[in-house]
Amino acid sequence: MEYCHCGSLGKYMRDGNLLSEGEIQEIASCCLLGLNHLHNCNMIHRVGDKWDGHVQDIKPDNLFIFENGLIKVGDFGLSVHLKHSSSRRDTQCGTMWYMAPEVYDGKTEMKSDVWSLGISLIEMADGRNPFQGCNLAMVTKRVLFEEHPTFSTSGWSDVFVDFVNKCLAKDVNDRWSVSQLMEVSVWVENDA
Repeated sequence: MEYCHCGSLGKYMRDGNLLSEGEIQEIASCCLLGLNHLHNCNMIHRVGDKWDGHVQDIKPDNLFIFENGLIKVGDFGLSVHLKHSSSRRDTQCGTMWYMAPEVYDGKTEMKSDVWSLGISLIEMADGRNPFQGCNLAMVTKRVLFEEHPTFSTSGWSDVFVDFVNKCLAKDVNDRWSVSQLMEVSVWVENDA
């Protein structure tokens, strides 16, 4: 893996840098390309043998900024190779803020990465994670029993909001896959 001396997107955001919708669009495009490659290799980015508090998932701290402006997905410490694209893992690992509803049932799958991307996009847009300030029990309750998170700030295009909603469908069968988001999304294709 390449060394990235520009650091993570998470650090960039913690340093007080705000992102425009166009910048978030470019980041989402890079993430989708990276996830598409992983998923085509039947790999999930966010799985481990047990949940031990390590942070291996799609989130701003695992998105690395390169000098040319590209964002690359990193931190594959707990990634796993699946037998085929519809496989699931019976394990749970990752930062609770980014865990998809099905992960709580031990049914992590490729679309679980898409949920993590959706949470990350809200975090990039709002400048804070939608679960910030919640303890583990509160996060679990919100993810499993309440509506999916939404933006706390306004001014985002309807297309962007729709894109994030497709990432955060609670039912994994309704959630869009990486390939669907890449093929159909006007938001990723347009120049914002």
